Amino acid sequence: MKYEGVVTALAFGGRGIVRHEGLVVFIPFTAVGDQIEFKILSKKKNYAEGELIQILKASHERITPRCIHFGVCGGCQLQHLKYHAQVDAKRLWVEEALKRMGGWEDAVVPPLIEAQSVWEYRRRVALHLEKGNIGYVAADHQTFFPVEECPIFVHEDLPILEQVRALVQLLECSGVDDGRVNLAKTPGDGFMLDFHFSSMPPNAEAVLSRYAEKVPLALGLLATAPGRHLSYGITEAQFSVEGLTFSYSTRTFTQNHPGQSALIYQELVQQTLAGGRGTVLDLYCGIGVSSLLLAREGVHVIGVESNPESIRLAQINQQLNKLKPVTFLTADVALVLPKLLKQERPQTVILNPPREGLEKRICEALVANPPERLLYVSCMPSTLARDLKRLRSQFQPVSVKAFDMFPQTTHVETLLSASRIGITG
Repeated sequence: MKYEGVVTALAFGGRGIVRHEGLVVFIPFTAVGDQIEFKILSKKKNYAEGELIQILKASHERITPRCIHFGVCGGCQLQHLKYHAQVDAKRLWVEEALKRMGGWEDAVVPPLIEAQSVWEYRRRVALHLEKGNIGYVAADHQTFFPVEECPIFVHEDLPILEQVRALVQLLECSGVDDGRVNLAKTPGDGFMLDFHFSSMPPNAEAVLSRYAEKVPLALGLLATAPGRHLSYGITEAQFSVEGLTFSYSTRTFTQNHPGQSALIYQELVQQTLAGGRGTVLDLYCGIGVSSLLLAREGVHVIGVESNPESIRLAQINQQLNKLKPVTFLTADVALVLPKLLKQERPQTVILNPPREGLEKRICEALVANPPERLLYVSCMPSTLARDLKRLRSQFQPVSVKAFDMFPQTTHVETLLSASRIGITG
């Protein structure tokens, strides 16, 4: 059955909200002010999931998406919105999460720090392999679809996806269909490729060793499967942040938006120094960007990261930049944090966890031995809010800034500052 309605708001995740017969109906790829025809796919007690049939009258916030895959691909959710509407929605999502889930009732999130580059900004993407093709997972979170372009990653005139597809098509199928390939940009228009297979294709060495013939844009290539490892060409590259040089690889985490990540690191350093120059624990430190930026200011930093490759590169980056007051540890944060808090008595703890946020025992450790200050970088408002609530017995939120790290998508990066109760500033 078909229904008509007007979209009144955007829920977190980018789905439009229409009210119908007492139900809130969530409908993807709609804009506030759209008059639409829709159908209901499923009903719950207080809400329903719907599907857009057609737009009867378009909102003034709506624009034509740039990507041919928009609406099918699960990567972007907001290409149909003008940029100001994207960042306005994200600001509200962060604020609502902190108020409703985090218990910070008077939270006020300032306007987002907007991105200067809203296309072709991603440093890296992960592609799935299936039937001799490369692709993403569709918006239904299940279906594979071949990708022809990805304008948040590269300009359509740069044929890296076409070249990688041509290389994949030469591989024998065994081990390929449940594999993936990560693509990472290098300075200029170069790329590094990183293949992961469940078993190495029988002809992998013959094909991949000649990668430059099919993928002239690639500077190097890695391929792994259980018990096998292949490496050709350049597998590490460098970028700069605030005058420091950092080596990275396809197997280490790096923030995806170069311009926005530089602003976040700058803010992290400023806020840390404003709170004093005592010892800093930099948890989930990656390749050491924030650790080394602080070390340059004379701060003693202990960086903790579970990925050995990241710590290896962090130590290389420490040597590259000739910075001494940093200790890097390869360790599970949850296991080592209680001891570090007691032994080091840090003034500031920096948290930059994955989307899942902090394990409960990490919050418990911070509550048991609270530092003076927390700086929490999050890419998921809901887990940030959950963790804030867990920490509220010992910490009070001081400020929050949100950065549009992922234009065209619903993702938003947030920097929350909190101080130990009883400490001002």
